[in-house]
Amino acid sequence: MIGLPLACPFGPESLRVGRFGAQTAIAGSFSQLEENFSPTELLRAVEFQVPVLPVQEGETLLDDVSIASLVSEPDFPAEDLPVALAALAADLGLAAGIDAGTLIDDDAFLGAPEVWMDARLPGLDAPALVGLGLAYVDDVNPESFTLRAAYGGTFPEYLSDFGSPEALVSVAFEVTDADGDRSRVRLRLDQLSSFANTLFAPPVPQVLAPAADATLGGAEFSVTLDNSLLDGVFATGDNGFYRVTVRDSAGRGWVVVRPDQPDAQAQVDLHLPDLAGATGLASGPLTIDAEALAWDGLDLTSFSFSDLQLLDVFRASAGTRSVTLP
Repeated sequence: MIGLPLACPFGPESLRVGRFGAQTAIAGSFSQLEENFSPTELLRAVEFQVPVLPVQEGETLLDDVSIASLVSEPDFPAEDLPVALAALAADLGLAAGIDAGTLIDDDAFLGAPEVWMDARLPGLDAPALVGLGLAYVDDVNPESFTLRAAYGGTFPEYLSDFGSPEALVSVAFEVTDADGDRSRVRLRLDQLSSFANTLFAPPVPQVLAPAADATLGGAEFSVTLDNSLLDGVFATGDNGFYRVTVRDSAGRGWVVVRPDQPDAQAQVDLHLPDLAGATGLASGPLTIDAEALAWDGLDLTSFSFSDLQLLDVFRASAGTRSVTLP
């Protein structure tokens, strides 16, 4: 295959207008058996480009990536070989709302669940992909997994200008079931020991009201979620919050945020007001998307929403609910 062009089966992906980005190209074998796992097979080649220049609204970015060498080549530098993590565990035992029997499997890529490694870099709105992983389900417990992951060997030297890999690189574990419910946990390497080297997926904030396919009573209404962020496990009352996004058929929407509540309060209400004199949501179909997010060190009095993709440790979302605004 040397010298031959390969077509990427993924994309196109949406990009934020006017923002610098990064691009990672990975070639490897994503269907390895657990007993034969090899980081050099998982990451046969890793090419990283930063920055990727901004694009403007409506513009399409086409890019070719040249893979200089494969890790299997005899003269490949030993210091650039993939860095493998010790085996980790992942658990869905606390991920209420996730149906482990209907996890969506992406046959073209890593399967279900998805495992990847990323790093926080200055100037980027989201972490940059630096590695991948595979999840192996337990033979007895379908909610328990063994994770094997690795990241590109060239990244430690690159990251050394900004900090240690342990403080910048994270490993992520994400599942999505057939109902669209999603749960993700993402831990930095220096956080793993605090969680006994286990990635515990958080519970999904189920939408309790309004009911699916309901007709609302008017433009002012509340969305009620179950209080899914368990105190002392995923949040402590001040390092987690709920976010609800409601959109109409024209794409206009509300985003409402409320801090996590003590576990004694079983439900969380997020109120959508009817603002007098302002253009509200259009009558007709609406979609409701609910999320729960938490991370250690979150200060709700001083943070930017652009931090979400960089810092969230626990994130879970319910499948989209449809209602009608008369």
